[in-house]
Amino acid sequence: MSSESQARIRAEEIDIATGKATSLIRARYLDPEAWVRLAFSVSAGIGGDSMVYHFDAFGPTMVEHPHVLVSRDNTDLWETVLTD
Repeated sequence: MSSESQARIRAEEIDIATGKATSLIRARYLDPEAWVRLAFSVSAGIGGDSMVYHFDAFGPTMVEHPHVLVSRDNTDLWETVLTD
C-alpha cells in the first residue's frame, strides 16, 4: 500500500474516531456544543493493526475537561470510553 493510501486511510480513521468521541461527550454532558481535540494516538498490536485515539473534551457546560478513548481493533470493531 502506498504512503498516500495509508495517509488517506489514517485521516478517515481519525474522522471516524473524532465523530464517535464527539457523540459520546455530547450525549454524556447533554451539551450539543461540546467538542473534542485529538491529543495523541497510539498504534498497538502486531503490525500496528489496532489503534487507540486519546481525545480531550471541551464545552461551555464542562467545569473539568474529561478524556475520551476511542479504539479500533484489527477487525474494525470500535469502542469508545469516557475516562476521568
